[in-house]
Amino acid sequence: MVPQLIASQSHFAIGALGLLAAGIAVSFIYSLLPGASASKKGKISRYDRFMWVFMRVSGVIILPLVFGHLGMVHVIQGVFDITTKGMVPVGTTLGANVTGTAPEFVQLRWNTMFAGVFIWRLYDAGLLVLAVIHGFNGLRYVVNDYVHNLIVNRGMQLAILATALGLIIVGTLAVINTVPLSTQQLIEHGVNAVH
Repeated sequence: MVPQLIASQSHFAIGALGLLAAGIAVSFIYSLLPGASASKKGKISRYDRFMWVFMRVSGVIILPLVFGHLGMVHVIQGVFDITTKGMVPVGTTLGANVTGTAPEFVQLRWNTMFAGVFIWRLYDAGLLVLAVIHGFNGLRYVVNDYVHNLIVNRGMQLAILATALGLIIVGTLAVINTVPLSTQQLIEHGVNAVH
């Protein structure tokens, strides 16, 4: 079991180490530019001030989103019902979870005509974006507190930024690109009817 787990996650570990090495290499090259390594101690940038406020605001917004997710998936639906064959997800009208898999549960929930497209997808995308930015910005704070070598710190910041952007892009594409064709046609028909 452990060797299989290590084998399945090795690509992720290699990618993370590669991203970190690339970030440090870019940081080293950047440090060769004149003035790039000048000390900025005591100065708080607009970005840092914005992110400080963002952490507080996003934390307040994330709480009801997370509790709503927990309520829907773990209390109302029940986490064990997600992978139960024949179970109809709460709030859907498309039918039962035939295969008894979690992806089918999400598909049934997301493909419910208007609630799935306009509520659940926006809800999940919002939770994804806020949680990723909030979490990776927290990681950025930790790196700033404990990594004092400017080149390594900047390299880790670049790796954090690239990873966060990658997760947001892949996650948002997964949410958007799985809209069923029938819903897209209905939306286009509604837009054309208005014009």
